[in-house]
Amino acid sequence: MGTVKQALLLLGITAALTLAAAVFHPKRPPWRLVDDRASAAAAQLTPEDVAKLQKPITIITTDSQIEGDLTLTLANWEHDLFDAFQTLQELSGGSLVVTGPDREAIAGRLEELLGLGNVFVAAE
Repeated sequence: MGTVKQALLLLGITAALTLAAAVFHPKRPPWRLVDDRASAAAAQLTPEDVAKLQKPITIITTDSQIEGDLTLTLANWEHDLFDAFQTLQELSGGSLVVTGPDREAIAGRLEELLGLGNVFVAAE
């Protein structure tokens, strides 16, 4: 068998295994949240509702001018997420409350891209 045929065979096997892992792996993240589940981030919480959430509660702000535990902005999403990623993993057992002007978009990204299910949006 020639070198080119061997290379193509190996590439084909690799592509097939990668596709199979992406589709069937039990711990793969969701492709997109397209089912009919009600998003926790869709409900806006009052301060009284926030006090009732599962502890620990982490406040995520979407504006660097607002005081909070973490800051995630749409303009610097990749950089902010990189800085906050370890903290988000450590706090995955508690509740995340997103506040600020882009709170719905940031909460949606946290739910959809990171698979976090305990993300809530603070009311204005």
